[in-house]
Amino acid sequence: MPLSLRRKVGESILIGNDTRVTVTMTKNTSTILLIDAPKNVKIMREEVYFREKERLIRESEVTTVHNVISGE
Repeated sequence: MPLSLRRKVGESILIGNDTRVTVTMTKNTSTILLIDAPKNVKIMREEVYFREKERLIRESEVTTVHNVISGE
């Protein structure tokens, strides 16, 4: 079950022992977050993640079709 939290500007949440998410500003319906995480943690906006995933799937399908056609 997802966790829902309310935070004010300047307040943070911790994820694990080494990731901190801080609310830095709110304006109208937008919120600006500061994410402090180890360099090996990949952080993406959800819409960018799904767009990249779809691109990789399309490229994989093209490569698979190419391999079938060329007999590889």
